[in-house]
Amino acid sequence: MTDRRLRLAIAALSALGVAVATYLTVLKLTNTAPVCGTGGCAVVEHSKYAEILGIPTAAFGIALWVALFASTLSHRDDVRSAGAAVALAGVVVAAYLVYLQLAVIDAVCLWCMVHDGLTLVVGVLAVARSGPIDARGVVSSSRART
Repeated sequence: MTDRRLRLAIAALSALGVAVATYLTVLKLTNTAPVCGTGGCAVVEHSKYAEILGIPTAAFGIALWVALFASTLSHRDDVRSAGAAVALAGVVVAAYLVYLQLAVIDAVCLWCMVHDGLTLVVGVLAVARSGPIDARGVVSSSRART
C-alpha cells in the first residue's frame, strides 16, 4: 500500500475518531444521557473510569486522534514511527478500557466500542505506515531488505 493511501486512511479515521471522542467528552461534561442502543453507555459514562483526575477519559481520546492526524502531515521517518508508537499506546489503552467495560463495569458502551475499534484499525495502519518507503511511495511490509 502506498504511503499516500495510508495517510489518507489514517487522517479520515482520525477525523471520525475525533468526532466520537468529542461526542463522549461533551456528554460527560454536560452530564447528558448518550444515544445508545444497549443502555450501557450511561452506566459506563457514570463509572469511576470515565474520568482521570477530573478530565473525561474521552478527552484523552481527542488528543490521541489529533496526534495521529498530525502524524499524517509528514513524510519523515521519525514522525511515521512516532505516529505508530502513539497508535500502539492508544490500542493498549483501548484494550484496557474494553476489559473494564466487560469485566469490571459489566456494561458496554457502543460509542466507546466504536472508538476502541477505530483505535485498533488506525493502530494497524500506523504500524504498516512505519515501514520503509520505496521510490514509488510504496510502504514495505518488512524493515529487512534483501
